[in-house]
Amino acid sequence: MAQDYLRYHKCGGAILVGGSGDQAHQYCDRCGAYTYDLDADALPTGTDADANRRAWDSGDAQSPDSVS
Repeated sequence: MAQDYLRYHKCGGAILVGGSGDQAHQYCDRCGAYTYDLDADALPTGTDADANRRAWDSGDAQSPDSVS
């Protein structure tokens, strides 16, 4: 039986690692939540893809947490 080693974000998307060196980051393949902290146990909780994209485009170190 295969084991699933993927971690999943609050939105149900898979948490993947991308980039390299100083640009290495974790991100959700569904909503785009991300953090450059590779040691973080979890991504920020925000699932708003537009807010996550704005944070990424602004060069923020991580996407926002959910507000509710």
